[in-house]
Amino acid sequence: MLGKEINTVRSITHKDKLSKFYRSQTRWELLLLVRSLQDTEEVGIWSYIEMLQTRTESHMTMYQFIKDRIADGSFIVVESGKKSRKVVKLSDDLDQELTAYLSRRYGQDAASK
Repeated sequence: MLGKEINTVRSITHKDKLSKFYRSQTRWELLLLVRSLQDTEEVGIWSYIEMLQTRTESHMTMYQFIKDRIADGSFIVVESGKKSRKVVKLSDDLDQELTAYLSRRYGQDAASK
């Protein structure tokens, strides 16, 4: 079991989009939150930041991280019903990487839950 976990962690390479999130527990939590709530227009950037419970980085650091992920194409800004709310979702590439990672870690069915 530990060998599988080690291999799964090692499967994230430095060039993967996932690696930017995997470096910090808070960033990883953010990635999972965005993925789990990306079908709603009610959750904006600051809402995600407020939801984070693994506080290893400041609010402003996380805000800058999100802006950087928008700039590099990892997050896509989508329209919301409220113009002042900036809603993000995962890019197709990042979503595919995360799905593949979760499948390696937990099995095929886990990535869709």
